[in-house]
Amino acid sequence: MVALFRLLIITHVGLLSSAISDNAFYSYTDANVKIFATQNVRPNWPVMFSAIPQNTSKIAENATFQWVFENNALCTNQAVENSNCTNQVVDHTFQTLGAQKVQLLISGLSPISFVVSTINAPIIPAVRREVRDHNAAQWDQYVSALYVLKDLQIIDHLAAIHAKSITTDVHGDRGAAHGGPSFLPWHRTLCRVMELNLQTAMNNSVFGIPYWAWDADKTGNNLKSSIVLTDQYYGTPAWAEYGNQLVDGPFCITNAATCTSPKTWTIPLSMEGPSLHRNYTSSRSTAVSTTAQIITLMKEQTVFDSAPFSPSDSKSFRAAVEGWMYNKYGEVHNGVHDWIGGTMGKVAWSMYDPLFFAHHTQMVNDHSRYISEARPNEFFRIVYGMNGSMLVIVWIIIMAAMLQLTMIRRWVLMFLEQYMRMVHGRYQVTIGVHRCIHGVLLQRILPQLL
Repeated sequence: MVALFRLLIITHVGLLSSAISDNAFYSYTDANVKIFATQNVRPNWPVMFSAIPQNTSKIAENATFQWVFENNALCTNQAVENSNCTNQVVDHTFQTLGAQKVQLLISGLSPISFVVSTINAPIIPAVRREVRDHNAAQWDQYVSALYVLKDLQIIDHLAAIHAKSITTDVHGDRGAAHGGPSFLPWHRTLCRVMELNLQTAMNNSVFGIPYWAWDADKTGNNLKSSIVLTDQYYGTPAWAEYGNQLVDGPFCITNAATCTSPKTWTIPLSMEGPSLHRNYTSSRSTAVSTTAQIITLMKEQTVFDSAPFSPSDSKSFRAAVEGWMYNKYGEVHNGVHDWIGGTMGKVAWSMYDPLFFAHHTQMVNDHSRYISEARPNEFFRIVYGMNGSMLVIVWIIIMAAMLQLTMIRRWVLMFLEQYMRMVHGRYQVTIGVHRCIHGVLLQRILPQLL
């Protein structure tokens, strides 16, 4: 089944260019600064902004950065939404379509003005392929794009948002994006936001984050034999000499004799940095799920989520795929985090490991398979209210009650927009109905509830 699913995705593969042009992805450049802004973004989706000083004689090390948007709009700054825009890296959500004026004020320089645009063009689906389905040139380009976003501090910006998502909501026993109904849609949207920035860095609007079909690699109760965890892809750790840091592959520590990477993939000191490490251990004998367990899960767990919508008590697809029904299905999502360990093993800083996105795009695959195979009409009924308008009300109330943190509000709005567009295409809903539902649900009802 895994092989068949992978084959369906590969059918639309196109070759990527083998190199990333140094300046192609910048929205503004001059002798003093380069500015990155996410491209091909729709209204209500976050645009990442990052300013990279080029002239240290004019931009001091302690220089201040102030982004200015129309109507003095606020930003997400260091994982705090509706915050000031005073930082080298921020993200901002534009509400309207078209050209958006932006100004950057750097102490010691004249104001810098430029324009970014939000779009309303047809969605071009990203082509996501399994890690091993990339040739050497394609893989090198992906790694280069990751380092571009790392140097721009965009990965660390998104990782800080993910770290904050562990904050418990009003129910106290789950995080805002873990342990409840938001788990899959929240991370699905996070992957898409990351993907848009990778596409900008690569100047490739169909590039998709590589996913790792790890269940096909399980040998015994571990993944050590997977080629994905070798120097060809994500690297291997050395236990005794280097304290579980990576010693080969593109994300290794440069002082290791076997490391050929020109720079070390860094982790903040507060997140057990300064470098990436992995332990390869598991906390339970059933930690890593098999393909057979996942297929059984898909067949048996046809309800997306159920009361009390918590990590350990719910019996549902979400609870099972997150890893809380491990006695029957293995730990699925949680099991890979637990087994990889190290940076990946702790929620607060797992996104600092590039393996995080290979794992979570595989979780997106499972989510998509659930929608198309297990209950193909479930989200159709929930989002559009067909054959049960009460489902719309119940679902909105659940999501609203679950997501008390303001930071999570826009992720839900973006996820719903993505699903509504997908359903519109699948079920041939008239564009008039689609626009009506989109306008009422996303722009009027949900902003009031969330």
